[in-house]
Amino acid sequence: MGTIPAQSAQARTPQEILTKRISDILDAGITVTTTPPVPDIIEGEGRKEVTVAGIAEAIAASTECTSVTIQAEFNNTGIIVVGTSTVVASEASRVGIALSAEDSITISTDDLAKVFIDATVSTDGVTFVYFNK
Repeated sequence: MGTIPAQSAQARTPQEILTKRISDILDAGITVTTTPPVPDIIEGEGRKEVTVAGIAEAIAASTECTSVTIQAEFNNTGIIVVGTSTVVASEASRVGIALSAEDSITISTDDLAKVFIDATVSTDGVTFVYFNK
């Protein structure tokens, strides 16, 4: 006849294990919610080419939104840089987030006119989709 292994002092019920894991998550500063976040709703989309490399341009006229996802066009031959009105694409003095062809970034903003792009090559551009809650 076999022997029954003794339970260790660490043995816990599944409920105790789950409670401990949730406590560890909360102690780590991670927020746990019981209601799902309100999803973003696609409000519109657009396309913007940089007319002259080295000159920052807003991606659109003033347009209310909560966020925008920007993707560098697949046929770009240079680098697109995304940022504020002071964005610079030139590698020597680059300021902003650089995107190669087909790279994308999502930015929280309340107005598309606050998001600027510059390019290392004239006529390279982006497409974008903007959202509202």
